[in-house]
Amino acid sequence: MDSDRVTGSARQAGGAVKEVVGNISGDSKLQAEGAIDRLVGRIENTFGGLKDTVREGYEAVSDLSTSEAIVETTKRYPVLALGLTAALTALATWAIAGSHSTRR
Repeated sequence: MDSDRVTGSARQAGGAVKEVVGNISGDSKLQAEGAIDRLVGRIENTFGGLKDTVREGYEAVSDLSTSEAIVETTKRYPVLALGLTAALTALATWAIAGSHSTRR
């Protein structure tokens, strides 16, 4: 587990406590600080999760040959594979169309 996930979870919990204490005491500044801490903690936790996912994906394909890595990545992340395929197709189409227009 990434350290950002741990830090983010702790910040979220601390923010929730600040928010409750601010509500009980009527301290709107403390309440707002708590809400901000909860939001920042959620972002930090999400970022840590993203780093974990990338790390796990890299570890899963790092020992494979290039073709095996492509197949494994496509199986694990089909939407990413589809997006890359679409982008490469569009780039190739643009390059081919551009090369035909310069021959005139």
